[in-house]
Amino acid sequence: MLTFKNITCGLLAIGFVFSFVTVHAQAFKAGVKVGINTSFENKDALAQLPEAATDRDIINNLKDNNFGFHGGLYGRLSAGPLFLQPEVLLTSKKDLDIPLYLGFKLGPVRLQGGPMARMAFDANKGFPEVLEPQTFFGSTKFGARAGIGFDISKLSLDLVYETNLSALGDEVNLFGKTLSLNSGPPQIALSVGYAF
Repeated sequence: MLTFKNITCGLLAIGFVFSFVTVHAQAFKAGVKVGINTSFENKDALAQLPEAATDRDIINNLKDNNFGFHGGLYGRLSAGPLFLQPEVLLTSKKDLDIPLYLGFKLGPVRLQGGPMARMAFDANKGFPEVLEPQTFFGSTKFGARAGIGFDISKLSLDLVYETNLSALGDEVNLFGKTLSLNSGPPQIALSVGYAF
């Protein structure tokens, strides 16, 4: 289980990097991104498709492997090779994913990683109510993502791996709030972005 000391040190480190990037910021860009993701829970389903598979068979196979779609916005604050990139993504599973990447850029290639919050989005509740602390912390699970990206002019391509934090326990206590850790299967996400 994570301790308060470890969490505090982690938050201070993120705060220090954020301050550094903000003070030395050379560029800011924002854009939209869309993509697909899968957890491949049913790995054997891919091999079970017959050679004469119909479109319906393929669609059912994608469902078996938990393929989904996501789309949303991102912002990137850069200082030299370092950058900080928050994203807000709505998924086809009606989740709201909020990853925060800290990364390093070398030419067109980016390496990035960081924490992610996943909130089960309830369309029946108004957005202000969803963001109330009791509702937010009660329905949000936390995980981590890491991956690689490529930038070509205004286009970007990202491949990220999402892992759960179940090895650290089911939950952590942060400033009196109990945060649930994501215990779902690991996922891979591929997305394409366009900067404004």
